[in-house]
Amino acid sequence: MSTQHFSKSRYCNCIQCPKILWLKEHLPEEFDDSVMNQAV
Repeated sequence: MSTQHFSKSRYCNCIQCPKILWLKEHLPEEFDDSVMNQAV
């Protein structure tokens, strides 16, 4: 059984948009969080 540990920021990102967590885990080279900064 594999256990994943979530930080508070990762949990909050996942609540906002589950795709963020998926992208960070599976395609980190394609994840661009500057888009998130512009939205805020």
